[in-house]
Amino acid sequence: MPESMGSRVALVTGSATGIGRATALLLAQRGLAVAVNYSRSENEAKETLEQVKRQGVAAILCRCNVADEPQVRDMFRRCREELGGLDVLVNNAGTTRAGKRHKTGGHRCPNLRRISNPSYIFRKAV
Repeated sequence: MPESMGSRVALVTGSATGIGRATALLLAQRGLAVAVNYSRSENEAKETLEQVKRQGVAAILCRCNVADEPQVRDMFRRCREELGGLDVLVNNAGTTRAGKRHKTGGHRCPNLRRISNPSYIFRKAV
């Protein structure tokens, strides 16, 4: 049996599918309440939320683009108000774009940097 993490709260960005979903489920199995974050994959995020709740822990669903500071602030507020705080943050969110690399304009670069390294927004939000 995995070691229990007590009554802690985790936020896993990009937890609708894949590694994020697996991480959210592992944390729930260890007893953490989980905030399931997604940006576009709503149906998958709802599935993840239900799987997390089946582990017997509290969980909330947070639609948030982690490149958007006001949305991040609201997500952190919800963690505090609905789950009692935030102890663990897993930065797993990512983005994909279809198309050839040379056609990806520079206008997307700032957003990509925020998603792949959102620590500056999270520092402000906390």
